[in-house]
Amino acid sequence: MAEEQEKIEKDDQFIGIQIKRDMLHTKLGSHLPFGSLMLMEGKDGAGKSIMVQRLTLSFLLNNASVTYISSELSTKDFLEQMDSLDYGIDKYLIGGKLLFIPMFPFIGGGKLRDDFLERFLAAEPLFKQEIIIVDTMSCLLVQGNISEEQAYDTVKFFKKIANKGKLVIFTVDPAQLNKKLLDLLRSVSDIYISFDEKKLGGEVKKFMQINRFKKAKMKYTPQVAFRVEPKQGIIIDIGGLA
Repeated sequence: MAEEQEKIEKDDQFIGIQIKRDMLHTKLGSHLPFGSLMLMEGKDGAGKSIMVQRLTLSFLLNNASVTYISSELSTKDFLEQMDSLDYGIDKYLIGGKLLFIPMFPFIGGGKLRDDFLERFLAAEPLFKQEIIIVDTMSCLLVQGNISEEQAYDTVKFFKKIANKGKLVIFTVDPAQLNKKLLDLLRSVSDIYISFDEKKLGGEVKKFMQINRFKKAKMKYTPQVAFRVEPKQGIIIDIGGLA
């Protein structure tokens, strides 16, 4: 991994998101607040997972502990994905600062085990880190063996964790959730960012729209265009969507 600026930007209230190679922090308020639930919403391929992986690197560089729960990647896939962006995080996995949890062990026959939620929510070590990421949350809430009541209780569970001074980040695909659950996630989220794509001049541009940002430490930009480059990661598009 290219050397990053390891300037510690963390206190009891905020975690810094700056890394040396990009300007994302200037668009996203420089810091994210602890005690918050953050929702990143977008269709498959819109860029939400790449963005949360970029944020993960900055959290680790700023000395925060992270649990990253993935419904799509094995540990090997995750390491390869991060390496492809030059977001190498091997030493943090080895050192225990990053706890990566693939959901594959809970999956049998293509669906979550019947006792999945009970086992998942009872696994206290997963939720001891300062930052908890669930990529994607929609996978937890759409399984046929999970009732609507269990889905609501799961959302409330993570909201309670955030209220204990942690930062909880969800990614969701809105096409996978019913409107009631999607509206609930949006309503309880302190930070709500939606991701989409636009075709301009024959080029497809990814962008994120900051719909809500409670407790922002600094000024943020409501709409941010970006692209993803191999071995560079997130690149902010200065030209925006003009």
